[in-house]
Amino acid sequence: MGDLIRKWTSVMLTVGLMAMGSMAAAQDDAAGHAEHAEGAEAAPAVEPPPVLEGEVNLAGLWEIEAELPDGTASVSDLEVTADGDTFSAVLSTELGEAAIDGITVDGNVIEFSADIDMGGILVPFTFSGSTGGDKMNGIIAVDFEGQALLLPIEGVRVGDSASGGLTGEVDLVGTWELEAELPDGTASVSDLVIQDGEGGLVAVLSTELGEATIKGIVIDGNNVSFDTEIDLGGVMVPLSYKGTSGGDDLDGVVSVDFEGQALEMNVVGKKVGAVMLTGAVKLLGEWELEAELPDGTTSVSEMVLEEKDGKITGYLSTEIGEAVIDEMMVDGNKVSYAAEIDMGGVMAPFTFTGSTGDGKIIGTVELDMEGQKMALPITGELVAEPALTGAVDLPGSWEFESELPDGTVSVSELVIEDNDGVLSGTLSTEIGEAVIESITVDGNMISFVANIDMGGVMAPLTFEGSTGDGKIKGNGVLNMEGQEMSLPVTGSKLEAEAMTETAEAGSE
Repeated sequence: MGDLIRKWTSVMLTVGLMAMGSMAAAQDDAAGHAEHAEGAEAAPAVEPPPVLEGEVNLAGLWEIEAELPDGTASVSDLEVTADGDTFSAVLSTELGEAAIDGITVDGNVIEFSADIDMGGILVPFTFSGSTGGDKMNGIIAVDFEGQALLLPIEGVRVGDSASGGLTGEVDLVGTWELEAELPDGTASVSDLVIQDGEGGLVAVLSTELGEATIKGIVIDGNNVSFDTEIDLGGVMVPLSYKGTSGGDDLDGVVSVDFEGQALEMNVVGKKVGAVMLTGAVKLLGEWELEAELPDGTTSVSEMVLEEKDGKITGYLSTEIGEAVIDEMMVDGNKVSYAAEIDMGGVMAPFTFTGSTGDGKIIGTVELDMEGQKMALPITGELVAEPALTGAVDLPGSWEFESELPDGTVSVSELVIEDNDGVLSGTLSTEIGEAVIESITVDGNMISFVANIDMGGVMAPLTFEGSTGDGKIKGNGVLNMEGQEMSLPVTGSKLEAEAMTETAEAGSE
């Protein structure tokens, strides 16, 4: 209920339905709250919500939200413990607590009554509702000095009881492995990397379908929550998490809103190590970096890395100046370097330490600006790999692999022809074919636009990349009914023998 009683009292005062007495009089009357409950003034009718269905799993920590008469909401915590078939609970609000005994459970229907202790004033209330899975709904009836109020409530189970495994020290910084229970009963495993910064915790969530950068993680005791958006191939999907943490464990509920369809999944997590990305180390190319500043805002920078004389070097362009990176040190997935940002002639030394994997980078910049030191959390993404070099020989048959948003690979074939110096081609994919009228070549850079015919539905496709020595790589952007997908593409030119085998296989 949180500040339910306080807000309700304010509403009653506003409409002239309540005249509060002195605190002393209220304390005298509190002893007779049962008589007040019997003679309480009738409350306006409230339509009860439908009875929930599903498994009854009442024990645990619940977040309860009550709808107040002024249209605002009040949130409180309800911790339910089980002793066999007997349930008891503690309701925690901003104004006081209520110990609840004798919770009645009949199928999915639950009922209980108790008194909330508001600094010695006992205010009676009753609850009638239902539960199913990790949801709860119903009506709370509150009686304060003979005035009755009915409040619709909704609840979500956010974790095990605080008396269970999710107590103890909360230390979120590190690498977590999360397991979400999907609606079909299967499990999906994701990685969550959380690091600390002056503006608070920031994290990167990597799932089977996409990734999300998380800022503004809220910690309240053992309760943990955050809101973000997950990038599903260019489609941004809102995601929120509410749960508890203790030691090396996380337990809670993830809520996803995909095109208006809400989905809730139970999530458990285990800390598996320090802050460290894993996966393929791909550093060369253009990076887009985000630094979280002490005031909570974000600064975007560009980093370009290349290999020279066996060393990884490059430069960094930021909003306050530029820096030359003489050498980036690489040890497995760990990366680090030291440099100076030239801020209009004033040199500001800094160091970066972090990790990289699968085109991502995270870490911390330690910056010294005229004796003022600050630590800035950094997240980054490889946005363009270095262009291919070597001989350009495009006419012929090519085999392409495209990495789809779900992590799978789609194989396509491209046949390029040279007609009086004009390159054109035919692209055959798993979803349809496209005629490419013109392929633009500028040195080792290539590009084209086309429409894939998916059974009469045309899907625009653009490709930009590079070629050299029988290889092509780049990025394709496919527009399917208004939804854009970015697809990394790699390709190899088929040898003459392979081309013959492919042609024979197609004719059989």
